[in-house]
Amino acid sequence: ELIVVCGRPASGKTVFLTTMIRDANSIGIKSQVFSLELLSQHIKERIGNEKDIDYSKIEIFDDYKCDNQILERKIRENVDIVFIDYLQLLGDDIINKEKKLLELKDIAQRKNVTIIVIGQVSRKMESILPKERLSVSWLKKHSNAWEYYLFDSIDRLIYVDRYEKRLNNKKLDDLEKVDVHVVKNKGTVLGTIEYVFKKKPLKFELVSESKKGFYERFN
Repeated sequence: ELIVVCGRPASGKTVFLTTMIRDANSIGIKSQVFSLELLSQHIKERIGNEKDIDYSKIEIFDDYKCDNQILERKIRENVDIVFIDYLQLLGDDIINKEKKLLELKDIAQRKNVTIIVIGQVSRKMESILPKERLSVSWLKKHSNAWEYYLFDSIDRLIYVDRYEKRLNNKKLDDLEKVDVHVVKNKGTVLGTIEYVFKKKPLKFELVSESKKGFYERFN
């Protein structure tokens, strides 16, 4: 399947991605990470140290020239999930998002893997965002402003909103609340997960006492 994690610039998308990598690793899932922006060492620092993470189950590539053809060649047969950071840097920038996503969906099906890719939302979102926390229903209602909801190739669509930062428009303390909205989820539930965005170290932590990760809640 194809999962897209999107949001405004500096909304914590990469941090959420590394949170998902840790979640997957904790339950034995094998993954590959393709970073088109950060060096592999920086991605590794965000995922965590070797005492807490089984790096035999994670392979990290940092290749700013990566495109869908290179990506498909590098995906291993025994991998469960492929993480990509991020869509707009994948291949030629004149290729539109919808075409790139269709190609990624085809790769996911041919390789029998889940692909999770980060995507930036368009500038149109800035002008319509309300001065309050977002909801799944609001995001669906205003889907024309951020495009991804309209793409049939996407199986699950996630919107990350650092609402405390967005509404306060100032530097916050170490702990900052973030909403992760599951706006499209073919065949299963929609909903919102509350996280705390910690700066030291840089990571998302669940607010809920149950501490269930993304995979446990939405699979």
